[in-house]
Amino acid sequence: MSNCNPSALPIAAGTVLKSTEHDLDRYQEVGEDQAVIYRTIVRSVIYLANCTRPDIVYTVRQLARMMARLNENHLTIAKQLLRYLKG
Repeated sequence: MSNCNPSALPIAAGTVLKSTEHDLDRYQEVGEDQAVIYRTIVRSVIYLANCTRPDIVYTVRQLARMMARLNENHLTIAKQLLRYLKG
């Protein structure tokens, strides 16, 4: 992610993260290695949201809700948040 392009928004407008049976049909659940990466990202940005970056609180809260049952869409949004923080 160190060479990624910056993003203007932490999450696209109107994006709501949820993990329903319908969503699981569209997206594959991620493997354990990808889940570890996702959880590491979320844990890191929770600290930022609480201490220094109130602009990312909504996105971090949405990502943290999906820790137990995540799919590839959630990982993509977590990476978009990192791109936003880089910008």
